[in-house]
Amino acid sequence: MPQKLTARNSLAAQPADGDLLHVVDVSDSTDSPEGSSKKITYANLVPDASTSVKGKVELATSGETITGTDTTRAVTPAGAAAAFQPLDSDLTAWAAKTAPSGTVVGTSDSQTLTNKILTLPIFTNGAISFNTPRGFLINGKFTVTDTGSGITVALKTFAGTDPSASDPIYVNHNGTIRTISATLSTTVADGTNFFNAGSTELATKEIDYFVYLLWNTNLVGGAGFEIGWSRIPYGNVISDFSLTSTNEKFFLQVGAAPASTDAVENIGRFAATLSAGAGYTWSVPTYTALNLIQRPIFETRPLSFALTITGSMTVASPVIVLSQYIISGQRCKVDFSFTVTTSAGPGNEIRFVLPFTPPAGSVFNGSAGDATSVAAWGYMGTSTIVYWRRYDSSNWGTGVGRGPSGLIEYGI
Repeated sequence: MPQKLTARNSLAAQPADGDLLHVVDVSDSTDSPEGSSKKITYANLVPDASTSVKGKVELATSGETITGTDTTRAVTPAGAAAAFQPLDSDLTAWAAKTAPSGTVVGTSDSQTLTNKILTLPIFTNGAISFNTPRGFLINGKFTVTDTGSGITVALKTFAGTDPSASDPIYVNHNGTIRTISATLSTTVADGTNFFNAGSTELATKEIDYFVYLLWNTNLVGGAGFEIGWSRIPYGNVISDFSLTSTNEKFFLQVGAAPASTDAVENIGRFAATLSAGAGYTWSVPTYTALNLIQRPIFETRPLSFALTITGSMTVASPVIVLSQYIISGQRCKVDFSFTVTTSAGPGNEIRFVLPFTPPAGSVFNGSAGDATSVAAWGYMGTSTIVYWRRYDSSNWGTGVGRGPSGLIEYGI
């Protein structure tokens, strides 16, 4: 008599892959080999799992999970924890794990991550190629300080410290990537009319100075960097400047006199003021993004100058409407407008001093005012004084409201 399936004993162990299982069709009443009840091997009943087939799978050990090469076993939570190094809930320490070598970055919720500097070999010539424009600094800036008895311009790292072998500054200087790894500064004392900046026209007025890095081939011990500054922005070699301290094209540096062919690179611009008189005292403003530029720049801001007005007749009571200039590359642009009261004439010239010397023989156009507005023209009477005449060189006449106006531009 057939025995019911429910009456059979339970299997004591997992079947082997080749063991047969009886699949019973409850509607099969014959229980004969030809009936609808069938047999199946255990291996075919539950296939191995894959990325496309559901099935049975073996669990990976922690060691297999850490190794990370097995493609057939499944990862458990314990195995995943063994393979990763998590931080604790505050993200300040390694949670029950072996910490890696070095310092954990971040010890509080408000901590700011510090800058990291690439090691020296990264920027050594030949080790890496990058297209930094000439004069741009990597990890560098300059500072300008009123010492109380002069002025100091110094090169500093981004962190505000002097460059060193472990924290250098790099610059594309004349097409060569050079390293600055030592203190670099220039200090000059009060008492000299540097750049003619203490003249009647410019004293107490802010002047924009262009900062240069000089590769001085005449330094004791061999060629090296100096930092200096000038009123002109277009210098490429020392011969572009004057080495006379009171000249408006002076290049200020304090080391050994450089060779005329020594190269310079414009790295930025700062504003400063020189007082009038024998004191010629330096002072600096509060620096902003307008008057301190930390990149190569070749133009000043619109700067003011004092109009020193004379004439071939007596002039008095000047009314200044506008007197400013811009130096852009190798050009100076002067925008001016004023009138005076003339007497003890007649005379046909009204004169004033320009803020930067133009070439000899320069001639300018403008407009003139007296009883009627007419054209005017100017020419260089001396090295810095421009003489203004009415269009026909006739007399300006006497009275109020006499004077020229115009926008003139000339090479420097």
